[in-house]
Amino acid sequence: MSVPRAQSADNEPGVSLKGHRDFRHLWAADAVSQTGTQFADFVIPVLAVVSLGATPFQVGLLDASHTIAFLLISLPAGAYLDRMRKRPVMQVANLMRALALLLIPIAHFAGFLSFGVLFASAAVVGLASVLFDTSYAGYLLPLVGSERLTAASSRLQATNSVAQIGGPAIAAQLVRIVATPVILLFTALSFMASTLLLSRITMVETVEPPKSKPKLWPDIVAGLRLIRNQPVIRSITASTFVLNAVMGAESAVLAIYVLRDLSLGTTALGVFLSAGAVGGLLGAAFANRISEKVGSARVVTASAVLFAPAFLLLALSGNLGGLATLLVGAALFLRSFAVVLFNICSGALRQRTTPKDMLSRVAASNRFITWGIIPVGSLVGGALGEVLGAHGVLWAAAVVSVLIPLPILLSPLRKLRVFPKEWDVHAS
Repeated sequence: MSVPRAQSADNEPGVSLKGHRDFRHLWAADAVSQTGTQFADFVIPVLAVVSLGATPFQVGLLDASHTIAFLLISLPAGAYLDRMRKRPVMQVANLMRALALLLIPIAHFAGFLSFGVLFASAAVVGLASVLFDTSYAGYLLPLVGSERLTAASSRLQATNSVAQIGGPAIAAQLVRIVATPVILLFTALSFMASTLLLSRITMVETVEPPKSKPKLWPDIVAGLRLIRNQPVIRSITASTFVLNAVMGAESAVLAIYVLRDLSLGTTALGVFLSAGAVGGLLGAAFANRISEKVGSARVVTASAVLFAPAFLLLALSGNLGGLATLLVGAALFLRSFAVVLFNICSGALRQRTTPKDMLSRVAASNRFITWGIIPVGSLVGGALGEVLGAHGVLWAAAVVSVLIPLPILLSPLRKLRVFPKEWDVHAS
């Protein structure tokens, strides 16, 4: 398939989200739940490592339990959700996550908190996250329209980054004041509040009836086929697949590396995660400006090239003594900056080139491929951690990370400056 050269399909001049009431409610719902999520993402690994003495493989297993649902149910979820109203599904998913996380403080105070409880809670949260994220992917574009999509995505990503900055740092301080499981109460309450905010959206969702009797497997194949047949989307998916595999392996050992190998404590871990979030916030804040300056297609390519140096800095931190703290923070900052730029620009492209009635299926297919590898990476990282140690896994991740940009560099995307407008199937 040839790649057309044309003008950018980026945001129309003068189009603004100001006064978009429904988007404000979605934005607020996302902000509340993202803040709580950051608390949970910080607290659960700390509980496993510090309170329960988890091994690298157990932490990897815990990470895998949180993401395995993307591998197991993403494809059928996408096929079914394209035929359903998305907002009720997101609300139910939020309530599922709240109840699952409430199990941990209940188990703590009742005296039966164990690794199995953490595993079960993380698995349910992961299952609900698949339902929420797949619905969300098909909900945003109809809510704001194609011309506002990049601006809306940037604003939501910026909010996510702010939550990532404050969440771990606040959670690290709360760990010193209250029992760690109690912090998860904030997360459960945040998901409940998010559900209420979603109920204030007034947009009436319409689900077009299928032209023929729906069949699960053909619908799943259609989503996978679209990714396979579009060379640029295919290359982005391949690069994201490698990136997430490496990040999954790193995630399995990062807490152990900081808390045990570097002996830096939970406060330092919170600061490192917040430093990474600052990079993400800057990436979201400047995504539109950078895209206009250098070209949105070039942003995707350049950000993919930045991943390997970030992983290398993290691996080097264990070999340079007093510079370890600086290098860990710099590595997470750079990686998050690149990830956010990459996600905003590549995600907007994928949604623009996907027919409206296939948004959930294609999003689910993409998550099946790119997120389904995360639990595999976590398990491999945890298993390697038992043999190589946490630092050895970081070096292995740095070596593999050089493969991340190759699919994009070998694709037609490397010749483009902007995304062609002809690809925008939602353009008016």
